[in-house]
Amino acid sequence: MVNEIDKFAIGIGAVSLKEKLNTTKHAPLFKRNNYFNLDGTFLIIKISRSERPFWGLGQDFLEFFNLLTENAKPYYFVALTSEKEGWFLSKQELINQISDGSLSYSPNSKQYKINPYNLNDQCSFTSPQIFLAKIEAER
Repeated sequence: MVNEIDKFAIGIGAVSLKEKLNTTKHAPLFKRNNYFNLDGTFLIIKISRSERPFWGLGQDFLEFFNLLTENAKPYYFVALTSEKEGWFLSKQELINQISDGSLSYSPNSKQYKINPYNLNDQCSFTSPQIFLAKIEAER
């Protein structure tokens, strides 16, 4: 079954990291298919199915991708509301919001909670093509 995240990833031409990392020491971290590579740029893609949308980002994943992209292209957190639309935050935007306390953090679950107020209109998209155009302009 192809879910909304997979449909979005296919629509932008992203490749899943889950299978590529399956035989590495990082495999236990990647239980779900939320992590992708798009022409050398890493994407963390989540979907909210809640009436009041929010998305979670585990601290372990944040640290992993920060380390992985220390000297490379940025990565993006993609917050979907459907298979076609949502918002994105760059690595730097995530770091800034964590630093200034904008993202709430749960020490029990080791997760950051991303709410709609953490996302701005400049980073919204209504189709995979618009998403691609916007991140291409940033890279």
